[in-house]
Amino acid sequence: MKTDLSKTTMTRLSAANNTFVFLMGENVPQSDRTRLTQILCASMHGFQNDGVVFIDPSSKVEFSWDFYNADGSSAEMCGNAARCAMLYYNEKIDKKSRISFETRAGLISVEKIEGTNQVMVQMTKTKFLNPAKDVKILGQLVRGALIDTGVPHFVIQAEPDEDIARELRKSNEFGPAGANITFIEIAAESDILAVTFERGVENFTMACGTGAVAAAESYRFLYPKAKSVLVEMPGGQMEVDWSGDDSSPRLRGAAQIEIDFTIYKGLYEKL
Repeated sequence: MKTDLSKTTMTRLSAANNTFVFLMGENVPQSDRTRLTQILCASMHGFQNDGVVFIDPSSKVEFSWDFYNADGSSAEMCGNAARCAMLYYNEKIDKKSRISFETRAGLISVEKIEGTNQVMVQMTKTKFLNPAKDVKILGQLVRGALIDTGVPHFVIQAEPDEDIARELRKSNEFGPAGANITFIEIAAESDILAVTFERGVENFTMACGTGAVAAAESYRFLYPKAKSVLVEMPGGQMEVDWSGDDSSPRLRGAAQIEIDFTIYKGLYEKL
């Protein structure tokens, strides 16, 4: 990597214990972004991160984001990172409480709820690719709902199983890029426990915004009259509601800015 970022300030934010590094993309060429992401997500300064977001200019809305998973692969959308994006923009760029930005999944609108640490994300339109898909893996047939909530999720109503998740995530049934695997348990009326094995992280994460929406959509497929669902993930609780457009759910949850930092020049000069 030839880019000198020793004077570039980066910001770590979190949403439901999902952690992301944000920085302005103007000083980082596209060719360096994958490697920089891998550096920033590999126990950098004693902590790990789940992804990196480069903020690029947009002629249409406030900005365009370039999002990368921890392994350096690019991703279309991330609901938790979208909430963090609102706080980053509000704190570092302009004190707006409602913005829109471009992603590979489409245009995303977010709103900071005044007087709270809550952010509301208007998600992209949900696509039920297959509400009852059977996939044979590890000698057994696993049934789940294949749902695209900005990225594909295979939602299974069962206890989390890492071996099954790891094999399913890369199944040819989901195409070359695979899918995230989300396990859900219906705890009570309109209350779901969920956890997601995320591609690009290649493990279960503390929370996943698109996974929370996929979990809620799976519940709503069973109970069509539901207008709001609480999704409890290991990192915290999120609410999904359909108070506006039924096909475009809203995701609400807390987010926070954790720390600003720089990385020392020698770290990436050796790479």
